[in-house]
Amino acid sequence: MVSYSSDADTSRQRKRPATPSRDRQGAVSSAVADTLLPLCETFSRRVGSRLPASRRTFTRTVPLACCLALGLAVLLPDGVGAAPPAVQSATGTHAELRRLVGPGAKIITTRHFVVVYDTPIETVHRLTARVEATYRSIEKFCTFNKIDFVPPREPLAILLFDEPESFHRYAASIGVNAEGLSGFYYTGNNCSAFFNVLNHPNLSELRREIGHLERQVARFSGRQLSKTERNEKRAAAKRLHLIRNRRNRMVEKLNRSVVQHEVVHHLLFEAGVHPRGIPIPGWLVEGLAMLFESPPSSKGAGIGVVNQMRLADFRAACGEELDPQNKRPRKMEPETLRHAYDAGRFIPLRRFIPLSQLPNDANVGYYYAQAWGLTFYLQRTHRKELAGYINTLAHRRPGEQPTPEEELEQFEVIFGPVDERFERRWAALIFNLRFVPEFPGE
Repeated sequence: MVSYSSDADTSRQRKRPATPSRDRQGAVSSAVADTLLPLCETFSRRVGSRLPASRRTFTRTVPLACCLALGLAVLLPDGVGAAPPAVQSATGTHAELRRLVGPGAKIITTRHFVVVYDTPIETVHRLTARVEATYRSIEKFCTFNKIDFVPPREPLAILLFDEPESFHRYAASIGVNAEGLSGFYYTGNNCSAFFNVLNHPNLSELRREIGHLERQVARFSGRQLSKTERNEKRAAAKRLHLIRNRRNRMVEKLNRSVVQHEVVHHLLFEAGVHPRGIPIPGWLVEGLAMLFESPPSSKGAGIGVVNQMRLADFRAACGEELDPQNKRPRKMEPETLRHAYDAGRFIPLRRFIPLSQLPNDANVGYYYAQAWGLTFYLQRTHRKELAGYINTLAHRRPGEQPTPEEELEQFEVIFGPVDERFERRWAALIFNLRFVPEFPGE
């Protein structure tokens, strides 16, 4: 979910090559703004934030329904990304950023990010590998598709908290209600903030069981074992392996749907793809972010890969129940889309496309899947038109608020009528994608 409170402001503009200037804006409540303004102005000069007189709040909820209660992870599979960066001292603006995280916070700077953290250093190395891969993927995507992209002049700031309590204290200090959130990008100070899911209360039972099993396995080490003891050790080691895998799958799911997702928002806003103060349809803001949620590699964060998490939600919205045994998914026909509409899991496209933000209700996970499906379909079938549409929206006047009818008309001028034929083609492409459930039974 994206919540906005903004007015047009033309006092600060960002120049783009061969394109009109972009107005920059954000908004927070006046009380919070008065507290943060000196910090944000310093941050603006040194780290590239551009806080104008009129400010906007940008907050998000976890998009996957299955992830709403878990929190955020910063754990990556071993071997992903480049060698870890060196730790550097916090001075000047860095000291201001460090103050947001709290006593003992340290700072790492990579090519495109500055991370302020109080977590173990191994956690930070894995986070930076993930976000750098995401950055490369977005930059390649925009360049290849001729989407206007202005690389930020300074590293993007990320605040990484080890404990969820510290994360929530920070959110409260800037006027953001972070209940149920595990990460968000806030335009007021131009920072993304996350916390370490391994310390989330919802994982406490898994942590306790892992600790118990580790102690049980260690108890059999360093001595000759009887047959019974060997069997007990094997059983404990097998159970430990299963529980660790379960935890890691939950962590990976959140890394992709929260960390990568929010970093995409951060970069697209800062690079002018979604200029602040310019109305962009909610499905497009979220849909573009979900194109980059696939597992990262040395070449980028899954560019061009089918997002199996969102595809699973799309199919579930249309009535498919995933088989815990990971058997062959059933074939789905375009008519199946009616199930999603009838159940209220999807919103009819003619009402969905003009929405300024996705509704934040019990079906939010399905709305995100619908936004991903529409964006993925347009990227596959109308790539040039989609790039032109994105660039056209970015050149809207600050504060301009098209009516729903005008928003839909602009979409149809580029992509054709949104009618039954359009919906059938869209559904047919999504349902024909190869579906491989990544987290069966969870």
